[in-house]
Amino acid sequence: MMNNPFDFTKLPDSFLSMINKPELAFQFFDMLPTPIEIFGADGVVTYLNRAWAEMVSIKDIYLVVGDYNFKTDPVCREIMGDEFVDRVFRGEAVTFPDFPAPIQDVYDRGVIDEKPWEAATMDMFFLPIWDGDQFICSICFATVKNMYKGRADIVDAKKYIESHWQEEYD
Repeated sequence: MMNNPFDFTKLPDSFLSMINKPELAFQFFDMLPTPIEIFGADGVVTYLNRAWAEMVSIKDIYLVVGDYNFKTDPVCREIMGDEFVDRVFRGEAVTFPDFPAPIQDVYDRGVIDEKPWEAATMDMFFLPIWDGDQFICSICFATVKNMYKGRADIVDAKKYIESHWQEEYD
């Protein structure tokens, strides 16, 4: 947690109006091309932006918002590890590089009707929001590094080549 030395009284009225109207702040998040997801202190998704929904082809964001809990999700805990997930919800700013997006799990939970891609890796950045000394939420920004579409066997071959291209060929 950090105390913010910024003097908010010196902000122009036009910017203050955005802060005082949450719908304008969410409109701003929705316009960003970066996938963004906000998790409450309890781990439940409170918001995901249009870029996230479109990237995953989510048919109804309310199958995720208010329902999905990142803090208790066994799939993400297995991929990232319990300690990493716990750090997010202790309010730490943390990065998880090369996250293998569990698109099959999203499909299996019925959030999407078909997988828009076979596999993807992304860097995940979790930034905490504090109100004084109380952790409020974590904002997750995702940077997609690789996205594999098409047949699963071709995807596996591409992933293998990308991770082993510097090795000697025989």
